[in-house]
Formats: sequence, structure tokens, C-alpha cells
Amino acid sequence: CSGVYCVCFCCTWLQRCTMSLDQKNANIEQSTENKNEFEHSFRGLVSVLEGTAFMRQGNESTRMYSIIIAEMCMAPREVAIDYTTMLLNISKTGYSQKAEGPYGLRNLFVRDHRCYCSAADSGNCVDLLADLQCEYTITTFHAWTAGTFYTCPLFKAYLWVFGSKTAQNSVAYIKQMCQENIYAKKKWEELQMDLDVIDPETNERQRDEMQPVCKIDGSNQKSHYDWKMQKRIASHIKGRYILIKLISRGTSNVDAKYVGIEGYKM
Repeated sequence: CSGVYCVCFCCTWLQRCTMSLDQKNANIEQSTENKNEFEHSFRGLVSVLEGTAFMRQGNESTRMYSIIIAEMCMAPREVAIDYTTMLLNISKTGYSQKAEGPYGLRNLFVRDHRCYCSAADSGNCVDLLADLQCEYTITTFHAWTAGTFYTCPLFKAYLWVFGSKTAQNSVAYIKQMCQENIYAKKKWEELQMDLDVIDPETNERQRDEMQPVCKIDGSNQKSHYDWKMQKRIASHIKGRYILIKLISRGTSNVDAKYVGIEGYKM
């Protein structure tokens, strides 16, 4: 019965909060020159919900529902990855010798026809450690391999997300942890992901952050070229720093068309 009550309570609350949010958003839009630029962060939406008349009528025991409602309302979107914020990688310059060149790293994070080709001496594995500039809840991972005529098309892609346990430390600490616990490993097939428990204090998954949260494997695709794959990530995976590992079928470098993530700002 408590579960049914919780669902009914949340639905009723969502309807009432939505009416309040519509009025608040209308006021925001009137004061914003470009309406498309405004986006609620998760914490901002929780604050708005807690400020509604319906919420103020509740008590401390019901305030936890503001988090539940916010999670229901947040719409994931593509998270912009700035290639200039890459902290650690073995082939930032790309085949063209420039990140902005015809086959440079910039191409990897844009959904178009262009392709990223890592440096000729990078080998079949590329590691990219990126700073997203703020914390996100990550929901989806995308990877597209290169088209025909590329010698070393993307074969597998792994994603790590560094949450509060790691991100609160220094960038130097993250780089050291990656170096000792990820780059040094050779057998990637043995990595396992255990994502069963959510920490009530941080609202994050209790997990080993040195283990990937997502893996895309193109080995079963009919064609080794031109496949596009995406995978949903377990809920409550949050972090500011991400590590993307790309592995190709070739031996000299990695050719990939696109890599990206979706989520919402905390």
C-alpha cells in the first residue's frame, strides 16, 4: 500500500508542481533574451519544486519527493565535450597533426560525416580523459565507427565516470588513478560492472569508479564499418570527469566517427 500511496502522491504532486513550474518558467522566459539558452539544472529544479505553494504546505518527511519529481522531469540531452579540456590522451593532435585539422580530435565529438583518426603511432587504443566543467548525471553512451576505406575502424568503446569519491580529489589524483588502475590493465574483457546499490547520502551508485559504467562492442555487427550504437547507463551515475577508451580492429591507430554522452546537469 505504501508503494501505491507513493506513486499516487508523486503523480498528484507532479500535476500541482507543473502548474507552478509553468508560471515560474513563463516568468523566466520573459526575462531571458534567448529562450533556448535557459536550462534547469537538477539542483535548480529541486529548489524550484521546494519553493512551490504545494511543497511549502508539506513537512520535512515529504521533501524527499522533490528529488523524485525532479528526476522524473529532467530530460537528458547531448552533453557538450570540449576537446580542448582533454586532460590525458595519447593522440590529441590526430592524424592531421592538429586537433582542428581534417581528421583531428574535434571531429570525434560532432555528429556529422567527418572522422577522427588518431596519430599513426598511437596504436589500436586511445584514452581520452575529459573535464565536463560541472557535474552531470550520465544516461546514455554513443559510439560510431568509421566508414569504409578506413584501415583501423573503431571496434569497442568503454566509458568511465568519476563521481564524488574521485572528483573531489585533485585532477592529478584522477590522472594517477587512471594510470595505475586503468591504463596499466591489458585484459579488458575481464572488467565487470557491479551497479546494484545507491548510496543514500550522495544519491549515487555505490561502485568502483575504476570500473567502466558502459561498454559498446561492435564485434557482432554485420558490417565492421559504419555501425552506430548507443547504450543506456544505469541510473544515478554522476560525475564531472569522464574517461573514454577507444579500441580499433587495426594495430596502428584508431578511426572513429563519433563518441558522445547524454545526461543532465546537476
